[in-house]
Amino acid sequence: MKKNRNLVKISIVASLLITTSSILGQNVEVMASNPTNYKDMTEYAAYENVIADAGAISGDFSISVALYDIDQDGIRELLISHGTCLADWVNDIYTLEDGKYVSYIGNVGRQGLFYTAPDGNGMYFLYGYQGYQEITRITKSGKDIVQTLLESRELNANENYTEFANKIALLAPGDIPTHGNSYDVEVTAPDGGVNMRCGAGVEYDKVLPDMIPNGTVLTVTQEAVASNGNSWGYTNYNGT
Repeated sequence: MKKNRNLVKISIVASLLITTSSILGQNVEVMASNPTNYKDMTEYAAYENVIADAGAISGDFSISVALYDIDQDGIRELLISHGTCLADWVNDIYTLEDGKYVSYIGNVGRQGLFYTAPDGNGMYFLYGYQGYQEITRITKSGKDIVQTLLESRELNANENYTEFANKIALLAPGDIPTHGNSYDVEVTAPDGGVNMRCGAGVEYDKVLPDMIPNGTVLTVTQEAVASNGNSWGYTNYNGT
């Protein structure tokens, strides 16, 4: 991707790029794969104490984490997967209120795999054990997690467990990669600054009351393209 060092619009990229896929013969909007450079995402810093506490409580048993925007509201939720065995395994889910206050919103029991829902509505959770599988849709409603069972059945002989295209990777904190293609850009806008918004496009709400002034140097860690074709960048400004 060509990097434009003179971008005049900088914004938080609040949702993942979408791609067009075909499901059941129909073209639908499908969320692209979730990036795994969680430590580069602005929400990670707010979740760090929760992650550290979960690791300390687990002791010799490791935890794994993921950041994913379940309801596509511009704030990535935190998933912490932990347990000592299948019997007590749980996936705790947290979100940020007002972009900075960590709030526990529920959990998904048992050990399994998370995927981006093929239709973009929440996540799919796949649980499989000894030839039996369950597929559950996980969505977020306000401050609560909603679980909707989509399938529960025994697999046929020689049938594999279901897989979906875009897996949400749960990684040990020490194994999380960082983005290697970040770059700096100086704000130079004709009206004196740029607005930080909760999505890639001027139709998204502002997340700061004032503009980021000209002359500010920002580090862009990810890019997205708005509906009008303009490039926007995911960045951090004074902790936001």
